[in-house]
Amino acid sequence: MDSSAKTVLISIHPQYVDLISSGKKKIEFRKRNFACPVKRFVVYSTAPVSKIVGFFDVEDIECTTPQKLWENYASVGGIEQKDYFEYYANTSNAVGIRIKKYTPFQNAFNISVLNTTPPQSYKYLTDRDFILVNNLGNGRENV
Repeated sequence: MDSSAKTVLISIHPQYVDLISSGKKKIEFRKRNFACPVKRFVVYSTAPVSKIVGFFDVEDIECTTPQKLWENYASVGGIEQKDYFEYYANTSNAVGIRIKKYTPFQNAFNISVLNTTPPQSYKYLTDRDFILVNNLGNGRENV
């Protein structure tokens, strides 16, 4: 993995977080690619959970068309075909984030500890932010 690869905070609906956590969803779908290489995603589970709940390491990020991404990953995408194509209705670009390993936190916590609000799409985090998030999520005091 590129040593300059970043950690990203990403908002995901709770039903998809549950599927990622169970191992049934092995890819996260997005419309836009990332400006920098990404090594991991910190997961913010949207309402009604509204907490940072874990993180996952990236296997690969694939940029292609919605049709091609569906053909390759429908069986591990955790989404119905109708909903998938509604999501990509007005774009020809599709990004698939292949999930290497999901790590749930022992303690979900409020995003306010990062002095930010939930990202509409995503937000880059510093290495220091990830250390804080990982420590809080695993019940350790910030070092």
